[in-house]
Amino acid sequence: MESPLQNQMHKSIRKYLERHAEGTLEEIHKSSPQKLYGHVIVIPAYGEDDSLFSTLDSIPPGPRGETLKIVVVNGRADSPSSVHERNLRHLSELPRLKDLILLDRASPGNTLPPGQGVGLARKVGGDVALALILSGRVQSPWIHCTDADTTLPHDYFERLPTEDKSVSACVYPFHHLCEADRETAQAMRFYEISLRYYVLGLKYCASPYAYPSLGSCLAIHAEAYARIGGFPRRRAGEDFYLLNKAAKTGRILLLPGTPLLIRGRLSDRVPFGTGKALHRISEEIRSGLPFRLYHPRIFSYLGAWLEILTDWALSDRYGEASETGALRAMVRKSSRETLNSDLDGNLFEEILEEMEVFSGLERTIPPALKPKARLRHAHTWWDAFRTLKFIHTLRKARYASLPLPEALSQAEFLDAGPYLSQNDWEGLRLHLAQAEALTHSISRGLHA
Repeated sequence: MESPLQNQMHKSIRKYLERHAEGTLEEIHKSSPQKLYGHVIVIPAYGEDDSLFSTLDSIPPGPRGETLKIVVVNGRADSPSSVHERNLRHLSELPRLKDLILLDRASPGNTLPPGQGVGLARKVGGDVALALILSGRVQSPWIHCTDADTTLPHDYFERLPTEDKSVSACVYPFHHLCEADRETAQAMRFYEISLRYYVLGLKYCASPYAYPSLGSCLAIHAEAYARIGGFPRRRAGEDFYLLNKAAKTGRILLLPGTPLLIRGRLSDRVPFGTGKALHRISEEIRSGLPFRLYHPRIFSYLGAWLEILTDWALSDRYGEASETGALRAMVRKSSRETLNSDLDGNLFEEILEEMEVFSGLERTIPPALKPKARLRHAHTWWDAFRTLKFIHTLRKARYASLPLPEALSQAEFLDAGPYLSQNDWEGLRLHLAQAEALTHSISRGLHA
């Protein structure tokens, strides 16, 4: 018999599937296997090479039983001919594999709509996984997501929380495999360093959104998936926006253990992301241009702002005549204090004004809320997207990105150690991965 909590969870999932699922429930149920599975994992496949089969071979069983793989072979009518050729090959070969559901969004008449891509492909697979969890065909309540260039460790399914209902999503540790080509390998190192640099910078600022956003390395709880509307239908950044929403409904847990291995590959399949970044960085290397990171001073401004935002939301005087007036005053005071003497108060206020922060918070947060609820509302509004927008606005206004060695030498939130002086970028990449791993016991999100 279901508990009231389980019944409520199932109601929210049913409601999502009835109203927002890709395809009708009848179509989804046609995909339902007769066999019961312990776990489920979703893989979008867009013109993939044989690495797709290596990924499938690496998927282990878990503590609840065997694993069901859902592969969404996808493309658009205007996709390159090479993508269509590989997709058709996979559509003919994948049905031979056991414990696999093949979803065709690639053959003529079944392609994704114009302008759509990996976000919709993940949503198609995620919705089927959600329906199978609801029906009991999959025992674990977690929807796992990875990519066709990723190798999973043997204990992949054993790391998830079993009883903690406060966790909405989990992020696995990762390591990019460098290609034999020296230029691509160097581009991969720089790219991963930039990912670690950003997350460590956010952690330094005490941001609740300090986690990496990689679609190949995440798992989301079925209830959270339904509550936030599934994967966003975006051609890129769907992982960023999914976790941004998930962080507002529960905790984001950074899992420890052996990292997932991701093959670094050049790609133009999405407007931005790993493949696109590798292309850009490789071109910079060939042109002799330095690879750049966000100016470290930006994180000083962000840290000061998040501290001010917290103090303002929790203030006993909140709710008096002019809440945003008090917030402005706190911004000005912070920039004058010794601790933050390197911050330009006028610039600080101008950036926040340009982003309509003062008026936005005033409209968003009801004065009658209790302090902790106000703080949660404040961080819900000032989310991962606005955090990134703040960083980009400061970059444009004054703090242009710096060459990698200069940025690392000035960053207070990490120690590049001897790796910087020796230009040991591989050593630095591993060093920053270890520094990030030390924070994995700390959960992120607004409920952390």
